[in-house]
Amino acid sequence: SNPFADYKRDFRQTKEYEDSLADVKAQVNDILSNVPDKMPDDFNSINVKSVMNSMSKFADFNDAYLVNYCDKRGICFVSDDKDIGSISSSIVLVKA
Repeated sequence: SNPFADYKRDFRQTKEYEDSLADVKAQVNDILSNVPDKMPDDFNSINVKSVMNSMSKFADFNDAYLVNYCDKRGICFVSDDKDIGSISSSIVLVKA
């Protein structure tokens, strides 16, 4: 592990990166092709104060935003991210 490595310059130029990127794209495509209902995220109408209040040393903005979104829509959240469980919410959290 090189503490001075430049991710964009060093890793992105490798065959390993190209292979990883192709694998990630294929997996995302498989996942999204099986999603029955694609919903807008309504980012323009989020309660920013609520999202910010949910942030902590464990939960970042994305975690808090996704929990807020699920709570607002009444949908469950499927994740293996331990940070999600640190947010106080009434959502159903399914741990994958």
